[in-house]
Amino acid sequence: MNRPPRLQFVFRPNLRCEDDRRAWQLLQAAPDGNRKALIVRALLQSEQEHRLEETVRRACLLYTSDAADDTP
Repeated sequence: MNRPPRLQFVFRPNLRCEDDRRAWQLLQAAPDGNRKALIVRALLQSEQEHRLEETVRRACLLYTSDAADDTP
C-alpha cells in the first residue's frame, strides 16, 4: 500500500527581525511534543481574530451608514 508523501513545513526565521526572533523564542520554549499544536492554535486564533475584525468593521460601517440615513 502506497502512502501519500508526508507534507512538511520549514520555518526559517530572520533573527534580525524582532517579530521572527520573538516567534522563534516562543517556539523554542514550547516542549518538543507541543510545538505543532502551538503553531496550529496560533494559526487558527489568527484566522478567528481576522474574521472577528472583519465582522466588527462591517457592523461599524452598517451602523454609520444607517446613522447617516437618519439625518434630516
